[in-house]
Amino acid sequence: MDTQIVPIHMMFDTVYALKAEGAILIDGGDPGKLTNFQRGLEAAAIKPEEIKLIVLTHGHWDHIGSAEDIRTITGAKMLLHQKDMHFLDEAHPSQPPGFTLWGKVLIEMLKLITSNMHIASFPVDIIAGDD
Repeated sequence: MDTQIVPIHMMFDTVYALKAEGAILIDGGDPGKLTNFQRGLEAAAIKPEEIKLIVLTHGHWDHIGSAEDIRTITGAKMLLHQKDMHFLDEAHPSQPPGFTLWGKVLIEMLKLITSNMHIASFPVDIIAGDD
């Protein structure tokens, strides 16, 4: 069976469903976008319960924001690398430092957007190591 790669636009970010016999979701998108996710699944003819694993590529807010909501409707297990676990305990999403002038300006704008944002901590089923 061929594997389909289905982009699901969340708003700020895009998550990807990899569908074959079952489905794996790559990332959880920005917070509060469960409806966008459900519409994307419906358009792709994927049932929520087909998703068995949510792989969070890293712990930034736009990759973990709707992950727990998605897990609630899919029942999928969640995977995150051990070095990104600290993002789950932050009161407000942190931003990388930005190195170029444009990067620093962009980060300052993102800090304004995310300063009042709160993503509740959630359990991770599989904590990946460097292996």
